[in-house]
Amino acid sequence: MKKLLCALSLAVSLLLSAGAQAQTVPAGYPADYAKVIEAARKEGKLLVYSNVAVGNWAPFMELFKQRYPGIAVDTTDSGNELWEKYYAESQTGTRTADIILATAPDRWIEIHERGQVAPYVSPESPALPKWSTPFPGVYSASADPMIIAFNRRALQGMAEPKSLGDVAALYKKHPELKGRITAFDPEGNAMGRNVWAAWAKAYPASWPLVEQLGPSLRPERSAGPMREKVISGEYAIALMTSGAGIPQYMAPAASKLAGWDFPNDGTPIVTRNVGITKAASSPNAARVFLDLLLSRDGQIAFGKTGQMPYRADIKKDETPYGTFVTLTEKIGEKNVVFIAPDKELIANGEAFIARWKKALGR
Repeated sequence: MKKLLCALSLAVSLLLSAGAQAQTVPAGYPADYAKVIEAARKEGKLLVYSNVAVGNWAPFMELFKQRYPGIAVDTTDSGNELWEKYYAESQTGTRTADIILATAPDRWIEIHERGQVAPYVSPESPALPKWSTPFPGVYSASADPMIIAFNRRALQGMAEPKSLGDVAALYKKHPELKGRITAFDPEGNAMGRNVWAAWAKAYPASWPLVEQLGPSLRPERSAGPMREKVISGEYAIALMTSGAGIPQYMAPAASKLAGWDFPNDGTPIVTRNVGITKAASSPNAARVFLDLLLSRDGQIAFGKTGQMPYRADIKKDETPYGTFVTLTEKIGEKNVVFIAPDKELIANGEAFIARWKKALGR
């Protein structure tokens, strides 16, 4: 009798274990995805190289921990150095990134051409727009807009700008704004070059706006100083600054001093791309991480700290800072400019910089 009870207890435990495992397979995924999850748990750890601040990962990491307990995730905010770090480590066999997540269109072209991205097809692919997968295995984790930000006190008595055309008109009417308008510097910042070059390619007839604004501009190499100086009032306006700073602009103290908007004559969208590396030591953990990040729940969690989710099945009230769908509804699809991997922009980089310098009178 005792042996029978033990056998029954073991059988029940196995059934419960199997049921728990089956429940971890997301709805709509293939049944054998359970094997990927099990393999991921055995790997037990994951290394992510990104240009996302550790704090910005927090809501998504909490979700990942709930879904896949036992898999430790280490994220690094490595900036532009992550690419060379990955190449060096992968060549020597050193433990390196399982996943790379970054905004760098030119570097994604390079890593794809070097065959260093695993051509993984996510079960979430059918729910994603075509533009979000520029190369096999490379996906968009978010679609982050560039915005116009402004200091309300500095513009006291002036209309708040909603476009580059508005800013050009303000400068023409108020020449005292000279030196108090900033923008990403294409000469010293790859993202600035990508943003402005893509915008100019999409709207070639708008170069006169840049030329009108050129003498007024004090370009910056990163978004942080731009944001701080707009809020303090040193700058009156920031053009094409990072929408990842929207949470800071919306903070209670800052929102009394500064405002922001999507430029309705062309809003650049920087796709924050993500992919599993060829040298991944934990490829299965990387798959479950990537799939969750691309899922509806994952996009909502990742959007809680300022990244913009782009899935069409996410509602406006499910994220605090808007979605790609609400953005396009506001400014119109024709006014969206994707900053995507584009060899033509890279090839024409020197010509663009020369024209930019001329516009700024350099």
